[in-house]
Amino acid sequence: MQVSVEQQGNLKRKMRVEVPHDKVASAYDEVYQKIKENLKVDGFRPGKFPKELAEKRFRELLRHEATRTLVPQYLDQALKDQQLSPATDPVFLSIDVEKGKPLCFEVEFEVVPEFDLLPVSKFKLAASAVKVDAAEVNARVEELRKARALPQDKGGEPAAKGDILSFDFEGTFNGKPVAGMDGKGQRIEIGAHTFLEAFEEQLPGVKAGEKKEFQLPLPDDFPNKELAGKSVQISLTANKVERKVQPELDVAFFKAFGDLETLEAFQDHVKKQIEGEKKREQDAKQVEELADQVRDAYTFEIPEQLTIRHVGEVEERLTKDDPELAKTPKKLAERREEEMAKITKEYRLRFVVDKIAKEKDLKPDTKEIQQQFTMQAYMLGKNPHEIIQTDIGDMLIHRIREDILMRMAMMDLAGQILAGKP
Repeated sequence: MQVSVEQQGNLKRKMRVEVPHDKVASAYDEVYQKIKENLKVDGFRPGKFPKELAEKRFRELLRHEATRTLVPQYLDQALKDQQLSPATDPVFLSIDVEKGKPLCFEVEFEVVPEFDLLPVSKFKLAASAVKVDAAEVNARVEELRKARALPQDKGGEPAAKGDILSFDFEGTFNGKPVAGMDGKGQRIEIGAHTFLEAFEEQLPGVKAGEKKEFQLPLPDDFPNKELAGKSVQISLTANKVERKVQPELDVAFFKAFGDLETLEAFQDHVKKQIEGEKKREQDAKQVEELADQVRDAYTFEIPEQLTIRHVGEVEERLTKDDPELAKTPKKLAERREEEMAKITKEYRLRFVVDKIAKEKDLKPDTKEIQQQFTMQAYMLGKNPHEIIQTDIGDMLIHRIREDILMRMAMMDLAGQILAGKP
């Protein structure tokens, strides 16, 4: 194989690859062996169609299949031999393949920029210890008790804030039922702000079995524009009133959270949970703070094609958010340049992250990628098992991997900064 590389700029390369004719002939033969069993030609039994006739009649098919086999293989080999790392997809300028002749093809691409990582001392990060006081622990304990509270029937006692009211209701306007403003077996925690505030204000004092009529003023932004800002008549029947009874701080409660038997052990468990949450929050802030510093600190050149492909979508987004920009080309150009500068910085950050990951041998945990993929797929309303083999699935996994790798690289840099490394 012969390879020549022409440098057409700092990052742009043009590469010509010539594959020996014997390799081309072998590829043709392999393709013929694969397809001959499926060839059906009048006058010939399956698999017995002469090779010479096949090469004449199915010349384009053989040429296409041989090209599809050879080009990726020798392109990859040429890139490895020349120690080139494309940052953009190769664009094929020409492909010339015929059996008995060398395969020649030319491609253009841009390479990953070469740069040195800046000294750790260029970046600043303030160290801060995670602290959890007794008040935070006690507040969290009460939250856990409240979350595990069980309803208890209040009988004939009136409803109060914090109680759960089960009820039926119907809304009318000018004596006619209002569509969508009715329901049976509704449950509401009074004071939880899950209904309109003016509705909940009418509920304290209601007893099971009672009926209550009241006027409900609707807000100006009520979805039904015909009723917005007006009042409807509500007819409500209370079915049951329940208080929420919190569990005692006993062994049974403690064991619901692990192998815990004493209040002290449970409080220590809760404290560690809060510490973990605060540490994750702190790490996330440090990652973003360092990422911002990295975006601003590096100035190396970025492959042109990486940014050019964003121009159209940037203009479309800008004019959609502010239609007036389309009428002022100069202002639109200024805003576009601002957005393109941000995109350029984002690419620089990604190249820096990749370099740190390579030097430190950082690799995202496969289990974490799978967990995040499953969660994000469901958030998109997709079945993870169905989209994992699709383009959407590929893009999602790629994005998750990049995000995890950035976090790992920034946390590695944070560790060096806080350790006082130069």
